[in-house]
Amino acid sequence: MKVCLVGGVFGKPQAYRAKHALTPETILAENLRAKGVIVDTVAHAEFVPSPTYDVVHVHHLATGAITMAASTGRVPFVFTTHETAILTGYEQSLVRKMAHRYVLRQCDALVALSEREARYLRDFIHNRIPVTVIPNGIPAERFLLNAAAHGPTDRPRRLLFVGQLIPLKGVDVLLHALCQVSKTAAVELFLVYQNAQLEKHYRDLARQLGVLDKVHFVGFLGVEELAA
Repeated sequence: MKVCLVGGVFGKPQAYRAKHALTPETILAENLRAKGVIVDTVAHAEFVPSPTYDVVHVHHLATGAITMAASTGRVPFVFTTHETAILTGYEQSLVRKMAHRYVLRQCDALVALSEREARYLRDFIHNRIPVTVIPNGIPAERFLLNAAAHGPTDRPRRLLFVGQLIPLKGVDVLLHALCQVSKTAAVELFLVYQNAQLEKHYRDLARQLGVLDKVHFVGFLGVEELAA
């Protein structure tokens, strides 16, 4: 079997890819190859439909998804949207919303990352095509809990957030919750992120809430550092 995986990460510079070695697309490619599947990994902008593939699996709504949706070939088209902004109503672009609808109606199968997303997709496509739930892969062996590393139990509880500092992630809600919890318990919040778009905004909010001394703006960490 020959599978074509189309994803944004495959078009990034090598320095970026080295920093983001573990993504849903790269983990999928690695495990398919381990099972003996021939896998081509292609960036959205470089993707060209071909009858030589047995399956084309596109991640994210970008040019590769539109190109595959418009293709007249008969190669099965699997789509993983990753479009939480559209699914939750955050997306404001009418063009992106229309493009998303078009791709969903043209693909042959969908992969959802959760049961809630699957219900949304099934309702939208009226159960016309299969929707399978496959949560984003996590290499569990890289994140084994080391109880000894957590130290004394009488120190403040440590909360970890890993994500982007963008409105969709709801870090403002997290900071307000921290403010409430810290009134009755000793707690620290560690924010790990690669996109610092709203770092200053959240620093200011933490200061206003009186919890800035309890919030650590860590920034980006590699896999081993994050696991620790």
